[in-house]
Amino acid sequence: MAKKRPTLDFTRIAPEGIVPRFEPAPDQRLDAPPVLSADLEIVDAPAVEMGPGPSPSSTHGTAWLRSTARHSFSSQPTPEAAAPESALTPPTPEQLPRPTAEPPLPPAVLQRAPRLKESGGGLVWAVACVVSAVWAAAPIAYAFGYRQNVAPLQNDPMAMTVFALLAVGPLALIWIAAYLMRQGQKLTGEIRRTRDLAQTMVGPAALAAAEAGTAVEAIRYQIEAASASASEARETMLALRQALAEETERLAAAAASAERTSRDLAETLGRQRDALGALSGELDARSAAVADSISMQARMVAEASDLAETQLREAEATLTARAADLAAAAGEASDAARVAGEDLARQVARLETAGVGVGDQMRLVEAGLSQQRASLVTVSHAIRADQEDFAAQAETRAAQLSEFMAQATMSASDLGDTAARGGEALRNLIGEAAAQMTALLETAASEREALAGESQNALNLLSDAAAGERVSMERDLRESIDRLTQAAVEARLAAEGHAGAAQARVDQLSEAAFAAHQKADAIFQSRLDEARDLIESSAQMVEQAGAQTAAKLEQGAASAKATLAELQALLADLEARTQSLPQQARAQTEEVKAAVDKGMADLMESARHTAEETQAIDSAFQERVRRNYDMLTDAVKLMGVVAGAAATPTPAPVTPPPASLRSREISGEAVSREAGLRPRLRLTPTATDEEFRSVFEAAGGRAPPEAAPEGD
Repeated sequence: MAKKRPTLDFTRIAPEGIVPRFEPAPDQRLDAPPVLSADLEIVDAPAVEMGPGPSPSSTHGTAWLRSTARHSFSSQPTPEAAAPESALTPPTPEQLPRPTAEPPLPPAVLQRAPRLKESGGGLVWAVACVVSAVWAAAPIAYAFGYRQNVAPLQNDPMAMTVFALLAVGPLALIWIAAYLMRQGQKLTGEIRRTRDLAQTMVGPAALAAAEAGTAVEAIRYQIEAASASASEARETMLALRQALAEETERLAAAAASAERTSRDLAETLGRQRDALGALSGELDARSAAVADSISMQARMVAEASDLAETQLREAEATLTARAADLAAAAGEASDAARVAGEDLARQVARLETAGVGVGDQMRLVEAGLSQQRASLVTVSHAIRADQEDFAAQAETRAAQLSEFMAQATMSASDLGDTAARGGEALRNLIGEAAAQMTALLETAASEREALAGESQNALNLLSDAAAGERVSMERDLRESIDRLTQAAVEARLAAEGHAGAAQARVDQLSEAAFAAHQKADAIFQSRLDEARDLIESSAQMVEQAGAQTAAKLEQGAASAKATLAELQALLADLEARTQSLPQQARAQTEEVKAAVDKGMADLMESARHTAEETQAIDSAFQERVRRNYDMLTDAVKLMGVVAGAAATPTPAPVTPPPASLRSREISGEAVSREAGLRPRLRLTPTATDEEFRSVFEAAGGRAPPEAAPEGD
């Protein structure tokens, strides 16, 4: 904060500056000729460069001014007063020391020695001579007339009158001389007083000029301080500009590194996306292969079910044919029994027993055939139900697999979308960072330009205001000094006029001198007040300008500090974001990789479960088909046994016990081996229609040709 300079006080003048009472100088005594004119000249001291501090030359100039005032107001007549030009002449520039840097000397007030003009005294001396001659001739004439006995002088009243006149004349001259001496003393006092007033006016004017020089010097010092502050502010601005340029370069480098990092991250994400695309392609290929294998298994199952259904139809047709053959055989057997009954009446009991046995066997065969047919129907229904269940399970598994494939495809697409969104978010983040960096750079540039413009404008305004104030103060000071000088000259002229007219009108001179004194006091006081107000207003304006400049500089520094703080905060935020970007990218990459690994693991686990379930379904279906084939084989074998037994009936024994016939157990394999039938049919999933056809043809084509000859 700028220091306040104390205001100038012209009421407290140094004691040595003004001497209130003094003795007149030799050239200003009463016997000297009247002073007609006195000129005051304002001489400007040579201006030199300003230095950092006060120099001895300014003190020397002030001391010289005060010594000049003391010499001009000295009460003792000295040889210097007799030679006023040499005493009042200021030291020449060669006599003064030449400092390298000091403020200019204040203007010095030089008083020239008054040039006395000789007034003509011939008339006065002539009148004096005439009066002296008349006054000297009067006693001589009186004495001559008195001795010549002139008549008027012989008269006593006349003589007494003449003697009285002769006595009163010297007395009158004495009193007139005393009166004139008293008036001369008064006039001398008035002249001394007028001289005191003039010197009093000149002394404060000189001190005011010196104080004005000091004020100008202080103002110049303040202007230099303001210039130094402006230079410091300019250096600060340059340093701030350089710091902002460095920060801008660092920000640009950080932005470039962030852009490179984002580009690398985008490339890495692109590669990851390509890898995910390839992985999704492989998953699609594997899912297509699994779907193809499942569809192939479904086709195989459908073919097997069709084949089983065909075989069941053929078996039903064969059973129908065998039943017809059995019915025909039963008819033939009844015919043979009737023929045997007609022919063999004698063996009625055995035939009845044989008929009962045959009837029982026929009933057993019919019951077995009906049971086999029911079992075949049950097996066909079970196979159809199993086929439907398998088809439903296959459709369910296919739907689950297609749903899983759709989920895998959706997961892959979601993963790709997530990667795309992550890349887009990262790209947006980079764009926002670049936009923020651009806005920050533009804001910093605009703030720098605005601060530089404001500083330049403030400096220009301060320089213009200081220059204008200096010019106006110098002009006002010169005008004030000129007015003071003119007032002093006018007062001196008025005093001289009153002194010249004092011989004619002493009373008017006193009144005029008093009026001139009051007028001079009023003028001097008014000029002094004007000068004081002007200097105080100038000092206040300079202080206000300095305070405003300091406030503006403080505001600029505060705004610059705030801008630097914002820049530091933005840089810290940007650094934090830049530091967190690789971690975020790494975390997102790890999340994507974990999601992909999890998806792959889930997909492999689902594929494994699907394969296991498909294998279990296949094994169960193979087992079911194998059981069905075994059951069909058993049924065909039983049908073959029954057909063989019906085609080649064994002759009845002579006395077969019925109990032994009922309790006899028939072994299928033994009967087959005894009857010369085919071995057991082993059906496999790879059995063809030709094998089934050959087996059924072999099983059902031998009975009719062999029955006729045996019956006959």
